[in-house]
Amino acid sequence: MGIKYAVLTGDIIRSSAISPEQRVILNNTLNALLNEYKDIFNFKSELYRGDSFQCLVFDPKDSLRLALLIKSFIRHLDFPEMMDARIAIGIGNIDHQEDSLANSHGEAFALSGRALDSIKDSKQTLTISTADKYNSELQIESFLLDTIMLKNTAAQSAVINLKLRGFTEIQIAKALGIMQSAVNQRSTGANWNAIHLFVNHFEKLYTS
Repeated sequence: MGIKYAVLTGDIIRSSAISPEQRVILNNTLNALLNEYKDIFNFKSELYRGDSFQCLVFDPKDSLRLALLIKSFIRHLDFPEMMDARIAIGIGNIDHQEDSLANSHGEAFALSGRALDSIKDSKQTLTISTADKYNSELQIESFLLDTIMLKNTAAQSAVINLKLRGFTEIQIAKALGIMQSAVNQRSTGANWNAIHLFVNHFEKLYTS
């Protein structure tokens, strides 16, 4: 398939509905979250205007898990109403890369940006656009995955976030201060098995 990258372009849904003080907290939280995930994945990130962000992921297979980690974390935050992240993943080549992602360009950036624009007027919050043979398949599958995740509560999203990081149910119960049976119930209610199945499928597609 040649050298490929993934670009995540996203924004925080309903950020305009919270107070300026809460937006500062949200911005700081998102920045800290992205820095923490750099210990897990190899990527660069930038924040724009406080509620928009972009990530350049150097191994495309990591891009979906990273996107879902961001979404599930944002969805579990304690704000007056549930926040969410709208994210478009673009997979392709890059023509030019600088320290600033805003000044970098190429196929992956264009695909991601156009894909995000295409869902802004809809209820869809996750989409994948690629320059390869998997494009049609992944657009459909990402729509179905998004439909599943949109139904998850804040409590379920917290469990999904930790499961995506590889935590066991015992570890999740300890981290969240709940019973293991509650972890299992939230995991089942959030359709973790379906999420896990698609993430594994996606990672296999882009494992060289």
